[in-house]
Amino acid sequence: MTIDERARHELFLAAERSLGRPQTETLMALLPPVGWAEVATKHDLAALEERMSLRFDMVDRKFDMVDERFSSLGAHLGTRFEMVDERFASLGAHLGTRFEMVDQKFDTQTAYLLGELDRRFNAQTRTLFLSLAGLMISLTTLVIAVR
Repeated sequence: MTIDERARHELFLAAERSLGRPQTETLMALLPPVGWAEVATKHDLAALEERMSLRFDMVDRKFDMVDERFSSLGAHLGTRFEMVDERFASLGAHLGTRFEMVDQKFDTQTAYLLGELDRRFNAQTRTLFLSLAGLMISLTTLVIAVR
């Protein structure tokens, strides 16, 4: 049988007729708001606590296993990082030499390009100057001949 609010109210009214209002209110305050099957006992709480404790112990063991794996990996990773550091150190010296070679080639190429630009600008300026001088002489000769 399901206890609902209607059944609780009828019980209240019947008890009030027999016991009186103050005693009935005290009695109803002592009853749970739900059926007795829904009320947890101390034994239920102790069993729940035991199950929770077992689950937490299992989780703790799993975390311990993970910690052990990370500890063993930590030593291995430390060795691997040292090897990588050594390789970078040896590569660093090699790369420094390579960069110096590239810088020297760049400086050589830059000097060559600047010299080539200077030579070509000089040739172009000389050609332009001689062309303009020839044009001026031709125009001067033409003006004198026309007079």
